[in-house]
Amino acid sequence: KKIIYINNLQDKYPDKYFFFRIPNMQSGVAIKGKLLSKNGETTHDSFQKTPVILYYFSAHWCPPCKKFTPMLVEWYNQWNKDSKKVEIIFLSLDKTEGEFKEYYATMPWLAVPFGDSRVSTLKSKFGLQGIPFLVQVDCEENLLNDECRDEVLANKGNVLDDWIKLNKKVFFQGEGTSLGGSTQSSLSSGTKFVPADLPKADDSKPKTNIVLKLASGDQKEIEVNMDTKVATIYNYVAFLSKDKFELSAGFPPKPLTDMNATVEEAGLDGSKVT
Repeated sequence: KKIIYINNLQDKYPDKYFFFRIPNMQSGVAIKGKLLSKNGETTHDSFQKTPVILYYFSAHWCPPCKKFTPMLVEWYNQWNKDSKKVEIIFLSLDKTEGEFKEYYATMPWLAVPFGDSRVSTLKSKFGLQGIPFLVQVDCEENLLNDECRDEVLANKGNVLDDWIKLNKKVFFQGEGTSLGGSTQSSLSSGTKFVPADLPKADDSKPKTNIVLKLASGDQKEIEVNMDTKVATIYNYVAFLSKDKFELSAGFPPKPLTDMNATVEEAGLDGSKVT
């Protein structure tokens, strides 16, 4: 699923970020195919039931990667100490196969073979901008979280419970409509959603800007009034997507059930993408 992050940087909301989730336009499981393991070869089917699936973009030549990888190895072993809870798939950006082999020898998890085109495909799919880059996906390769590295470092590896909850999270879902159509679903009692373009903000009222950062790397800045309802933004997301989408807020994410709340009441005012 494509994630639209709304990261709040204001001091008023230092512990929040909000996101809308809509299906990723690059559908399908790109990781399908042969993978390397410490016991030989395997496929993506081997980790489909693992509670947490992480893709790790890294390279031998990258100093921050070489610093982060030993820590990740330690946490990986700790997370899986009692039972298999986490699988990591290494996607190499090494310059030579020799560097890849040397670097992968330090890792206990799976890897896409060196030079495989799936690495480029997944770089594009998840909007890779720098390494090391650690992302959480579900078993259908929908992006769940692209800030895993920062969370691991900030919490000294104590993130597993949140990641498991994130994978199991049941989000509210709309029915999915085409442009100009009508939706048949209500996410809160008595509230109907109709896909609609975003109304122009009223200059006579307090306003704020929200930057929507899509998983593809695209950004869209919208201007709304502080008294704009969450449902209005929801309708706009429905307008952008013909498919099913989901709405939640915070981390770990919790459903935004009050569609009548204003942008200010929902804590979305002044949101900017980092």
